[in-house]
Order: sequence, then structure tokens, then C-alpha cells
Amino acid sequence: MDATAFILNPMARSGRARTRLEAVRSFARERLPKARLFATEAPGHASLLAQEAGRAGVRRLFSVGGDGTFNEVVNGVMALPPEARPAVGLVSAGTGRDFFRHLAEIFTFPKDDSWILEAKEVPADVGRAELGYANGPVVRYYMNIADAGISGEVVRRVAGSRKRLGSLEYLKSTLQAVWSYRAPRVKIRILETGGSTWEKDMVLLIAVAANSRYFGGGMCIAPGAEIDDGKFFLMTAERVGYFSLLRRLPSLYAKKKLKHPRIHYAEGTRMEIVSYTGDLPIGLDGEFLRAPRVSFELVPRALRILVPAANTRPFSPA
Repeated sequence: MDATAFILNPMARSGRARTRLEAVRSFARERLPKARLFATEAPGHASLLAQEAGRAGVRRLFSVGGDGTFNEVVNGVMALPPEARPAVGLVSAGTGRDFFRHLAEIFTFPKDDSWILEAKEVPADVGRAELGYANGPVVRYYMNIADAGISGEVVRRVAGSRKRLGSLEYLKSTLQAVWSYRAPRVKIRILETGGSTWEKDMVLLIAVAANSRYFGGGMCIAPGAEIDDGKFFLMTAERVGYFSLLRRLPSLYAKKKLKHPRIHYAEGTRMEIVSYTGDLPIGLDGEFLRAPRVSFELVPRALRILVPAANTRPFSPA
């Protein structure tokens, strides 16, 4: 097998990204004729394909799809021993494009796919989510953002939609979730950088452990996040009046922190959330989950990601 492979999701954007996927196939066949191309057949298949590729000796693995496909690829790669993990790249063809949106602020992506030929590797942090169930914990990884609360409800709605509105589907689902969300009572504990601990009981609107900046199709929930700095950008918000919340939504698109006495920001390496009132809705890079408790922990520089050789600024120093 060639050292380069592509994992393509034919159902990206509910099947409406086929033209984009065909362009990538043509590019690979013309410019990288020895590269292998794999197509996903069902949810979770990208993780299995990524593991198989790594075991077969692939050293450069490109995910062609949305944030959810990339999330599956990352989970497949993280299931491998560190020495067997290929570097992963994102060829964006999805709905929200949130992780790609942050990458495009750092690196210069050409309009075509030519960057793939000479892509360079840079180290990146990975988030580790451990969901606590009665029959034992389940571990999932993520590159972008993990959240619990109303944002998990938004992820559920978007996942069940036909995504005809593109990134606006997230805004539509957010406005719908504002009226239907039933806020749970939780305990949150944060391990901050420097070793101090912050904890609080609250009626939860949202909790975010961000390795990157954007979610929800362009909402900048974590303006200070960097994907290689060894820490999360953390945010918690207690339940607030819904009209108060709606008035503050434009700040997210303006890349500003939300200002409210019930909103807390921090930097840290771990967040734990325990619900007193049933399962929490949880979102992991487009994946919807539920669990009565969850922890998010940073794994520093656990993966190498593939990006254009020309960049607008250097990554953070080691």
C-alpha cells in the first residue's frame, strides 16, 4: 500500500458533496496514482478504515468530508499505538466546516487541492472524552470542541436534519433548542492551568472544553483556543433567560466572549461534569451522545495533522 490514503464520506452534507468528492478522487488519481481511496459505508466506518490504514503502513491519511467524518478518522487513528498513527489531514466537504475554519485562519489553503502534494506535518493536541455509564466508561477523542448542555441538543437536531441550509442549519437548530431545552442540574469541576481547581453546582445551559475555536457552523465559542498550546479554552454558563441568550448570540459570530455574570471562562486541562437530574446531551465534533457524567481531558500533541506548507503564522512553540 502507498503511504498516502484518502477516506471519503459519500454522505457528506447529506449526499450533496458528491461533486467535491469526485474532484478529490480525480485529483488523487492524476497526481497521486498510488494512493488508496476508501469510501465509508455507514456511521463509524471511517474509524475502522483509519485503523486499517494505519496498520497497513499509511503515513498520510486525508479525511474527505465534514467534521463528523474527521472525528471518526481521529478516533480510529487514536486507537492505534503512537508509533503506528498516520498524520491526518482534512479536506473539507461538510456542512459546518468548523475545525477547517480555524485551520484556515492559521494556514493558507489554495483553492485547489494542490497543497496535499507537499503537505507538512504539525503536532496538535487532542481532547479525550470519557463518558460514564452504569456498565462502564466509554472513551472518545476529538480535535475541535466537546460540549454538554444545550449545544448537545443542537447537535442532535442537526444530525437528524437533511442539512439543506448548510451552516445555517446550526443557527436554525440553535433557535429551536432555545425553546425546547430542559436544563439539568450538574456539578462541574475544572482543573485550571497552574493546578488550581474551580467547581460549582449549577443549572447548566452549556459547558465547553474547546481545543479549537468554532462550533455550530461558525459560532466562535472559544476565541482564545489554540490546537497546539497544551490547554483547553473552557467555558461554562448557567441557565439564563432565553431572550438574554438570544441577544448575545451575535457576539459569537463576532468572535467575542459572551458577557454575563453567569458565564465563566477558564484555561485548563480537564473538566468533569456530573448530572443530578438524568443524562446530559453531549456533542463531540458533530457526534451526539448522552451520559449521566462526562470528563474532558487534554492529551497534548497526541497527533500530527497535515496542513499547507505555506502558513500565515507559526504554530505555538513546543
